[in-house]
Amino acid sequence: MEEKGKIEKHFEKWEKIRAKGKWRYYLLYGSLLWGGIIGILSTAFELIYSEFNLKYATFRIIVFMIGGIFYGMMQWKNQESTYQQYKDL
Repeated sequence: MEEKGKIEKHFEKWEKIRAKGKWRYYLLYGSLLWGGIIGILSTAFELIYSEFNLKYATFRIIVFMIGGIFYGMMQWKNQESTYQQYKDL
């Protein structure tokens, strides 16, 4: 019974997120959170383990943030698929 409550809370949260729109999700969760964090972490590793290059670090962060949009698109599709299966039960 506790598991069902967690699932319902998860989908209630997803309904609020999806109501705000796909592009907001792509930019916030994909680009900023995933892409930004991965870009910053890879830059931090560069600072620790090799010679820092500002142009390359900036380029890397931008590329990860653009890639994050695509990551967000995949996550949206997965979440929507799971949500629709849940709703069909």
